[in-house]
Amino acid sequence: QAVAQAHTAARPERSDALHREAAAATSSAMMPLTALVVASLALAGSVPQAAAEIYRFDNDEVPGPYTLDTKYLFYAWAKEKSESHLAEFPVLSAADLRVSDASGAEANEAYSSIQVSTLPWEDFHKLIDATAFCGGGDPEGYITLQKYPSKAWVNNITVPTGKVTSMTKKIFKTGVYALVLSNCGSKADLKITGTIGVKNPYGFLPGNEYYRLPLYGWVTLAWAGAGVIWLALLVAKKDAVVWAHIALAWIIISGFGESVAWWFSLSTLNSTGEASQATSVAEVLSVMRNIYALSFILVASMGLGVTEAELDKASKIKILVGTTLFGISSVPRVCLLSMRQAIDPKTSIVILANALVFIVGFFHFIWILRQLANNMRRCKELNQDDSLKIFQRLAMILTICMLSATGVMIGQFIDKPGKGLPYWQSHVFWNDGVCQAVALITMFATMYFLAPSPSGFLAESYMTHVDEKEETGLTDEPMGKDDDAEGQAAGGKQDGSMFVVGGEGDPEEGEGGSQPSANTIGAKALSSSLE
Repeated sequence: QAVAQAHTAARPERSDALHREAAAATSSAMMPLTALVVASLALAGSVPQAAAEIYRFDNDEVPGPYTLDTKYLFYAWAKEKSESHLAEFPVLSAADLRVSDASGAEANEAYSSIQVSTLPWEDFHKLIDATAFCGGGDPEGYITLQKYPSKAWVNNITVPTGKVTSMTKKIFKTGVYALVLSNCGSKADLKITGTIGVKNPYGFLPGNEYYRLPLYGWVTLAWAGAGVIWLALLVAKKDAVVWAHIALAWIIISGFGESVAWWFSLSTLNSTGEASQATSVAEVLSVMRNIYALSFILVASMGLGVTEAELDKASKIKILVGTTLFGISSVPRVCLLSMRQAIDPKTSIVILANALVFIVGFFHFIWILRQLANNMRRCKELNQDDSLKIFQRLAMILTICMLSATGVMIGQFIDKPGKGLPYWQSHVFWNDGVCQAVALITMFATMYFLAPSPSGFLAESYMTHVDEKEETGLTDEPMGKDDDAEGQAAGGKQDGSMFVVGGEGDPEEGEGGSQPSANTIGAKALSSSLE
């Protein structure tokens, strides 16, 4: 009895030591991911970003003779007159437009066939005849439009050589406008510099992006609330905190950082019209949050703290490679989504970017489900109901996330650029609202299911003890019965309520320490041993 009592008293110390080992293992696994994120941030700083409702000609090539290029899409939002306020209209501004030859020198001869125009996007092909859109004769001409009602909303700005052109015009109708650069003359090898911008009554944010600003204000508050709740739980139940709870804290921090970066970026865009570095940071943080979430579910599915005391090197390498591939595949899609509404890329490019993420994500989904299935089968065989619930909840959360992500991806693909005012709210809904809602709901559900608890997820993991029959042999069997073979046979039988993954003798057992004992994994270990 004294030996059994001493053994039971030693369990908490062993449990704490094994908790520390698991935390160290998890930290070492996360370090390469952190390095990957830092490298991504450095890379993102060099990636050019879209500039809201300002398009900058940075020594761009002028189209060849008698051709035109569509450069950008503006989303203009005019406020009509009402009883509470006067009508307010977006303003089209041209600043410092200048045309030069290919060498950068001012053209010696006057040339007035280069025009910058804004055309209603929904009627673009009704206004432009692809075979005859230049008029005025040779060698100099100008863009000509077909007779159609929306022709009244077209704005043309001529940019002659040898001059700097700056002017402002009002846009009187809400809608999407294509920025067109045309050359209806015979000259080639020309360059253009300057800016074209559209400022809506509320600022420079495109009309279809306006609702993102208040959305990320609320999302920031939601992530902050999740952080406060989780911090309170960690402090209140600090004795039950393990690696999984710290990992969830990192996911919350990255989600909060992402929402703050998006809010700051959108605020800056609205006030200045130029994208700041915060846009790059927000895009990288969105990938970072997904990488950390994927890393967490991968590590948890492998049973760290439930069926495994520590992940082996091969498992860590698999996690690193898998999350790296996911991060790399996500970056093109994230950047494409932030630019798609303004540049209208080809459908094939959109499909390729989405297909890459879907394939990698589906591979991870199958991989994680297999890991969870193996651990659930093991839990059922050993009657580990508490540990089984952990894996079942993780499988449920993972499945919901995968189905939601697939639905969001379909919705974002259907959300094509150039749609009018009735679709602007739905654009924000699919592009940002649903994504953040799924992330927050999943996080709160995970916080609820895996809250720190002495009898919850990993709270009493990694306790070393002798099995029931070995303890019974120490206390109940007659004195003198010391046959080694019988003792080993009795010690080899394990109670069905425990995970046994092998172990070494306990020094507290004296001469009996030479016999093999077991590492018991699972939340039911404490109650089983007390029984």
